[in-house]
Amino acid sequence: MARPPRAGPPPVRESRVSRTATAALTRLVAGAIDTDVLAYCLYLLAKEELDRAYDTPYTATVADPEEQPALDWVRAFVQQDRTPAFARFVEQICRLYPAEARMFEDLLPGHLTTLLLIDLGRRPVEPHLLGVVRLSPDNPLRVRGWTDESMLIEFPHHVAITTTHVWELLGYRNAWRPARKRGPHPHPPATPTARRRLATDAEARRAWALAQAHPGATLDTLARTLRPEAPMSTEQERRRMRATVRRRIARGRLLASDPTTPERTKNAPP
Repeated sequence: MARPPRAGPPPVRESRVSRTATAALTRLVAGAIDTDVLAYCLYLLAKEELDRAYDTPYTATVADPEEQPALDWVRAFVQQDRTPAFARFVEQICRLYPAEARMFEDLLPGHLTTLLLIDLGRRPVEPHLLGVVRLSPDNPLRVRGWTDESMLIEFPHHVAITTTHVWELLGYRNAWRPARKRGPHPHPPATPTARRRLATDAEARRAWALAQAHPGATLDTLARTLRPEAPMSTEQERRRMRATVRRRIARGRLLASDPTTPERTKNAPP
């Protein structure tokens, strides 16, 4: 029986989905604080809340004196409402950019916390990929959870699934797999095998011995010595015998360098 769904590990490779998710998160935060005063004030107060656990906490301030009354009003409203500024900030950016927020759903607060801590200098900037629930703002497929062996995907019945949606899913799945090293893959060294004995090994040894004893002898002379009965009247027959002598000498050289061979035999061409 499969275990209950759990949060998956961080992706290890970039994919089209991860690039889309990064762009969506950037639009959520940068777009909200640049265009909406309430979101900007909540952003500053959320940073102040997260930094209270450290020795030198951050105090929310604005560079423009004209924006200070807005920040003071939002601070008083949050204190009176007794709702964390971070939660209000998440609600506000989801209201401003609902399509991008749907990509993350319950994962959005965690991503925003990491982003704010990096902005405060409390966490280092490390390369990583973002986990998502929806693969893109217009992709109906949803990542519902993880088990030890699989990823649980929700396919809605009332929405058409296109090949683009499926390719985004496959790319996102592959992004969670360990990245392969580039270049040729190392292979374990092959187990050395003993050279097999051939039926012509005796003749090969004699050919190598003759070549060593008579270094100036021609291939025709060695051929007539090895096989006196072989026909060599035509040029074609002489070429065939020269090729045979070359093979026997080469084989004899190998046998001389490795005299121990198993007893298996294999028929060799003449």
